[in-house]
Amino acid sequence: MDTRIPECIHPVLNDYLLSLQIELPGLIEGFYIHGSIALNAFNPYLSDIDFITILLTGGQKGLGCR
Repeated sequence: MDTRIPECIHPVLNDYLLSLQIELPGLIEGFYIHGSIALNAFNPYLSDIDFITILLTGGQKGLGCR
């Protein structure tokens, strides 16, 4: 994982990415972190984790219902 991402959130991100790979195999196009982490302003006591996940899908029916 990128060394600019605070160590304390590695487990959360790893769990999320693993869940995506299990639930949506082969559909992950990209995963981007933004907000306080990207700006090097993350505070482990106050900040949330802002991210965008891009999927390879054309609006597959039922995808959001999993």
